[in-house]
Amino acid sequence: GSGTGGSSGSGDSSDTGDNENTGSSENTMIIVDAEPTNFLVTVPIRIDVEMDAEGTITTGDGYYVENECAMGPILITDIEVVAETEWSLADWDSDFHNMKASSKVIALTINGVEVGADGSVVMNDSLSSVIRNKESKELFFDAKLSAQKSALQANAAAVVFTVDFDKV
Repeated sequence: GSGTGGSSGSGDSSDTGDNENTGSSENTMIIVDAEPTNFLVTVPIRIDVEMDAEGTITTGDGYYVENECAMGPILITDIEVVAETEWSLADWDSDFHNMKASSKVIALTINGVEVGADGSVVMNDSLSSVIRNKESKELFFDAKLSAQKSALQANAAAVVFTVDFDKV
């Protein structure tokens, strides 16, 4: 059996964050019941990105793909990043310094792998290595944004993971 998880997100990008607890990450649970297996994996779906008035960008941390599947080891077979409605993705080496201020454009890396402008992620060893039962893989995100007229806290993109059993 295999499972696919993700979220299109419906956050209002003009949200000031007053009613949002930034200390926690939003996770989605994938549970696929099939006889006789139980596919149970937790993946992060929203990445917190903040830029302060000085232009310093911070991304949230503590993002894990957790394997709670009793049937054995799993692996991430694909990752796709989907920009939120008002946002677009750009290549990591885009010229952010010369972009119009407050452009809703973001570039991301996941575990050092650059996310393409089309949202594609090349699955390197760091991302595609096996996750054993009761173990987890930590994901590290980095982001680049154009200059913003004011401090920014936004949901810019959702991350869609495809996970499957390790077929050894």
